[in-house]
Parts: sequence; structure tokens; C-alpha cells
Amino acid sequence: VSVYDSIAQAHVEAGDIAKATEAYALAYQTCINVFGPESKTSIMFKGLVDNTPTNAAEIAAAYGFDVDDDDDE
Repeated sequence: VSVYDSIAQAHVEAGDIAKATEAYALAYQTCINVFGPESKTSIMFKGLVDNTPTNAAEIAAAYGFDVDDDDDE
């Protein structure tokens, strides 16, 4: 799963969203086979298939990271 995830992220960074979606779909199918369709990981990858990020900020948001470019804190 992590390999497919890394491949998907690389495709997003390269601007090839269709290939990123394919890699996320493979990760999702693997999660279903290993963890079942109701696992948190499977659900997360289903979301990435349905709404594939298009840039690094969207990737971070999809994984729950707070991307804040403001260094005032």
C-alpha cells in the first residue's frame, strides 16, 4: 500500500493526476483485500481515488496535515 501511495504522490507532483488516481486505486484495492472495506485506511484511499489531490498542499490536507505557510507563530 505504501508503495502505491508513494507512486501516486510522485505522479501528483509530476502533474499526472490520471496516473496518480490509478495508483491510489491500486492502494485502495490492496487495502480492501487486506483490511476490509470498512477500515480507516481503505476509506482514506477510497477518498483519494474519488478526489485525487492535484498538488502538494492537497496531498497534505488529504492526510490531515495542516499546511500553513505563515511563519508568524
